[in-house]
Amino acid sequence: MVKFARRLDSQRFPSWAEHYIDYRALKGLVYAAVEDDARAGEFLNALGGEINKANAFYCAREASLKERLDALEADLRNDNSDEILLKRAKKMLVKEFYPELSELREFVVLNYTAVIKAVKKFNKNCNRKENAVSILSESPMFYSLGLAKLVTRTEMLTVHAAPKRKTKMLEDSICPVCEDVLSNPVVLPHCKHKFCFKCIINAAPSASAPLITTSSATELSDLSELQSPLMKTPAQRVAMFPGRCPVCKSRDENHGTGHMFQPDPTLDDFIKSHFNDGDLDTDADDLDPASPSSSSEETLVPPRPESPTPAPMIRKVLLVAVAGCRVDSMLTANTPTLKSFIRGNKNACFSLDMQASAMRCSTSSSSPMLPVLTGQSVSVLKAIDEDDDASLTSMFERLKEVRSWVKGAFAIGQAEDLHKILRKEAKPLLETSQNTDLAAAEAVTHTLQGSVTPDVVFLHMGEIQKAGFKHGFGPHVEKYMTAIEAADVRLKQVLDALHERQRIHPTEDWLVMLTSPSGGTCRADMPAGMQGEFDAHDWNDGGGRQLRSNGVSGLLELPQHSAGWVMIESGPKLSINGELLPAPRDTDIVPTLLEHFGVAPRREWSMDGEDMLSFRRRENSAKDPTMPSRLKNIKKGFEHRRISTHNLNSKPFPTHLPGLFEPSGCAVIGHRGLRANRASGAGIRENTVASFNAAAEGGAEWCEFDIQVTSDGVPVAWHDDIVIIRRGQGPLESFSVREVEWSDLRELSRAAKRTAQRPVDALGIENAKRIMSTDEDDDHDDRDDEYDAQDDVTFYRVFGDDPEPQPWVMEVEDEIPTLAQILANTPESLGFNVELKYDEENSCNTRRLVAELRSILAVCSGHADRRIVFSSFDPDAALLMRAIQGSYPVMILTDADADHVDPRRRSVAAAMQVALEGGLCGVVSDVKAIINSPADAAGVRDSGLLLATYGEGNDDDGSTGTQVELGVFGIITDAVPAVAKKFNSATVQGQSFAPPLSVCAAPASSMDLIVEEAAAEFGKHANIGKKAAELDKVRNSKWYKLSDEARQGKLDNDDDDVDTRASPRRRRGSRASSEIGDYFSDSERPESPESFQSLQSHSSRNNVKWTGYPQFSRGLSKERRQPNKLAAIQPKAAMK
Repeated sequence: MVKFARRLDSQRFPSWAEHYIDYRALKGLVYAAVEDDARAGEFLNALGGEINKANAFYCAREASLKERLDALEADLRNDNSDEILLKRAKKMLVKEFYPELSELREFVVLNYTAVIKAVKKFNKNCNRKENAVSILSESPMFYSLGLAKLVTRTEMLTVHAAPKRKTKMLEDSICPVCEDVLSNPVVLPHCKHKFCFKCIINAAPSASAPLITTSSATELSDLSELQSPLMKTPAQRVAMFPGRCPVCKSRDENHGTGHMFQPDPTLDDFIKSHFNDGDLDTDADDLDPASPSSSSEETLVPPRPESPTPAPMIRKVLLVAVAGCRVDSMLTANTPTLKSFIRGNKNACFSLDMQASAMRCSTSSSSPMLPVLTGQSVSVLKAIDEDDDASLTSMFERLKEVRSWVKGAFAIGQAEDLHKILRKEAKPLLETSQNTDLAAAEAVTHTLQGSVTPDVVFLHMGEIQKAGFKHGFGPHVEKYMTAIEAADVRLKQVLDALHERQRIHPTEDWLVMLTSPSGGTCRADMPAGMQGEFDAHDWNDGGGRQLRSNGVSGLLELPQHSAGWVMIESGPKLSINGELLPAPRDTDIVPTLLEHFGVAPRREWSMDGEDMLSFRRRENSAKDPTMPSRLKNIKKGFEHRRISTHNLNSKPFPTHLPGLFEPSGCAVIGHRGLRANRASGAGIRENTVASFNAAAEGGAEWCEFDIQVTSDGVPVAWHDDIVIIRRGQGPLESFSVREVEWSDLRELSRAAKRTAQRPVDALGIENAKRIMSTDEDDDHDDRDDEYDAQDDVTFYRVFGDDPEPQPWVMEVEDEIPTLAQILANTPESLGFNVELKYDEENSCNTRRLVAELRSILAVCSGHADRRIVFSSFDPDAALLMRAIQGSYPVMILTDADADHVDPRRRSVAAAMQVALEGGLCGVVSDVKAIINSPADAAGVRDSGLLLATYGEGNDDDGSTGTQVELGVFGIITDAVPAVAKKFNSATVQGQSFAPPLSVCAAPASSMDLIVEEAAAEFGKHANIGKKAAELDKVRNSKWYKLSDEARQGKLDNDDDDVDTRASPRRRRGSRASSEIGDYFSDSERPESPESFQSLQSHSSRNNVKWTGYPQFSRGLSKERRQPNKLAAIQPKAAMK
């Protein structure tokens, strides 16, 4: 093992030695503070002085490197520089500048590590809780982005300066933390995962608590992730498990290298493979005689022989925009070239339903082209003004920014304003701005036939749109159709030239995209009222440009105006034939083009689109693992997926859930498994596989549990609105399930289980103060870093009326399970009432809500024969779940709170109305509301809906019998053995009901106390006499066995024991399926909370309801909010 002090001595740059942080001196002060607590301040003061010393040197070096890089960039990017000057600049870049930049990067990493280790030793040995991240945040050396910008610019310039015989390829890598392009990347030595330096240092392993938590997030407005309370900040992703890899959660167990992380060597490898001495040699007279490169020995070294590898593919793009071509007209006209993309071309795909990001009237007919060229919607761009001052940042400028060697050219037909704008960013193939489509097409054809072509070629054809404005848009307008057919002929000329070029130059990988982003209609075809409305828009937004036109365009409400099409042809390595699904948008074209060059859109570009071929690329990668990925570590944002789940095996409700609609019998439903946890101590942890299996052995054939979805789309069982934990003796931390990834939550759960099983420290007992040896040469000097008290994790919860969170440790611990684990590791005969955990305390925007519901359905689809019913307190969640699927019944939960902010939850009658109008199958009510108002129960049953209850009253023998008389079909209870014995004693096993444990269940030996407790419950009710006559049928009912027998095909037709009455009549409303589609592509983002106190009650969804119910505010009123600060991060009391 290499101790860090020795590593620092061996790896520091000799000429900079005096500027590094003196780690040995800081260790000596820690030893002194161990002996004398009064000297702790000396350590902190000395640490601050050392950081200031290193930071002053860093700032000077950064400024010097920036000045030198500016000069090098001016020389290397100057096309008029002579060869000798270029070689000198290349040599200086590779031999002098980059090595010094590498040393500065290592300088920062070594000093960062020194601070982290010194503070960690100080905290562990002096029983302090200093936050290393807070200390580092005061120094520009660690938080400034200046070094990151230098690294990025150097990388771009080095690839630009690479010899021309080398293919200039550069693939963007995505940081798993910030999901942006890597900036000043560092690599973890033990797992090789890469991260931005700024992301990985946001949380220090020695910090007793993360610097950025949910409660303090709003104070750090500089992090763009904080725009939404639903997403974790980068620091939280790293700080969830300090000292471990944020991706694989592993840590360097060997500690053999002493590295926490190190600068990414990718650029070093690139320089070694792309530059040799011959590339950097200049004439002998022009070289410095003292320079090592001019020595006779070096000049005699022959260039490195290149290995015989296949010729790399040179990526190029042809983008053709056909303005104003309607889909129906294109399909009706004689357009064999365009139609070949739909059928007959094995390497082509298409979409005839491309969505316009925004459609409006404008002063320029070229406005619909702006999203195609920029990847941004028209709403964030100004209309094109027909003057020389018009400008925008198009795909050419974006490529020039990150791939300076990519050259672009364009030819514009019938769009003078576009020509004036694009000539500022790319080379025009036509000198004049007033050109016909024929001239533009011939210019592109001639370019493709040349020996050298630009990397990006853009062709704009505008005569179709011009004919549409003059004569009208539509397949019934002859001159409009003639213009479309003429354009198809010109496109054939261009594509024939391209295909011939591909035959001659097989190393060129061309991506061809043809698109028309909008259409139009005939003014004469519009009703008079619509004409007036359109003319008002045209006058306000376009200055009346189309008032005298026979054809008009720019009305978003008309699909003939706003619907476009796109056709794509790729190289032979990417099979993408067929229709593009989901339907792309016009803003997706630029991200797709950039991805072809290995460029990921930067966050600061504010692009609204995404790569429309990403799904196809992933499928091809899955089929052929040898196919290289365009973007490394490409982000797969759960919230941004635009694809539906698999089709479920739809079955009618009665056959899919046998026994659910049987008029006789009452289902015993275990509350969160065997029972909910009201306090720490005896019992099984709720919402776990162990609890569900125990409930099944105790007599329940249904279990209720709460489901929430993690940030990466994994449904997990968890009840409370937030998760509260404590690491070791650190402060309480809180976050919602939606804010964390499943891997993080799983590790926390496993750590909490390990902590609870320890004989001591299970409830957070302080560790004894550890004493460090003062011998600097002690072999264990750095091994104390292996121990981390934060590995101890304890869950906390608010129990009952106590406002303070208390440790939540159960006698039988089990891990937090996923929905898939629950369905796979519990008896198949056990049904589940899955509560969708949404309400005003745990809300999300509509797009996220639909995505989460689909992720839940995707898991359920793998267990099609399982008895599952969904329920939710949130009417929107229940109605959306019912609207997007028809396989599983959905019920509405209500607490019948007369003062609730949502009128749909104020009474059982209101919930019943929601169920009837939304096609839900029933109502789950608080038992108190049913007992206090039996008429509500009768109303629900008379309407044809099912009725179930929950609440503490269901643990009482008297109320359960009354509910059966009222027609309640299911009782959610914490007293499973007692209620099951009362209603259906045949299902209760006589032996112990310790559950068959799953892979994530607790050991069987830990179930003894629960078994004894259950036995006591059975004994308490052993002498129950014969019940009333109306309950006899319940005891003898085959309701509980009906599911198994039906599935096995053994159900007979004996009508004596089974009631054969028809299922109750159910009135169902419209599903409004056409309207729900609008929410699938909804791009609204949740608003940021005003303060962290309002985080949990903040409404992130708008009040536009597709169900037609009255609008209302989803947030709690000020009077109903908890007054104290801590309550804002506390979950609801542990009850339904």
